[in-house]
Amino acid sequence: MSHAVRFPGDALSLAELSAAALDGDVVALGEGYVPTDAPETPWLRARSLAPALAPTLAATHALAAWVWGAHAECPTVLTVQRATEHRVNAAPRARVVYRDGFVGTDDLVWFGDVAVTTIARTVADLARARDLAVITLMAFNHRTAVVEGLAWCLHHTRLPGVPKAIALLERLDAGPTTTA
Repeated sequence: MSHAVRFPGDALSLAELSAAALDGDVVALGEGYVPTDAPETPWLRARSLAPALAPTLAATHALAAWVWGAHAECPTVLTVQRATEHRVNAAPRARVVYRDGFVGTDDLVWFGDVAVTTIARTVADLARARDLAVITLMAFNHRTAVVEGLAWCLHHTRLPGVPKAIALLERLDAGPTTTA
């Protein structure tokens, strides 16, 4: 098999992919399957979300953090926002939390036809949501994540939650305090 993501119903059925997984040839990743020896890169993780994300939607928050390597497992709830200026008629789906806010092109990285918020935007969104655990994981995987998220917040001070996000990210950027 190539290092591409396989989805049930494309070339192989779900039963065939499940059998290949039992044989150890593929492993589940996101919404698809990849060869067992394929390294889990952001590109591969993002592409594994293609069936769940229309090209008009972007992975955000914890889902974007998973793409960037902060989580080992794909979140069970997929958080998405509009990646287009036009309103999207997003049909309700069981695992998808849709936010109607528009994510601009400067805040997106495209992996083929799958959009994911940048590391800076992802950290800023997580800080606005007060998700310290995932921000810490992002910072562990990307040295400049906190600084980039803080810079993003400082350029978008009018958005809800940004003042508290700035305070949180400034504390994280300052590092641990020592007492004598």
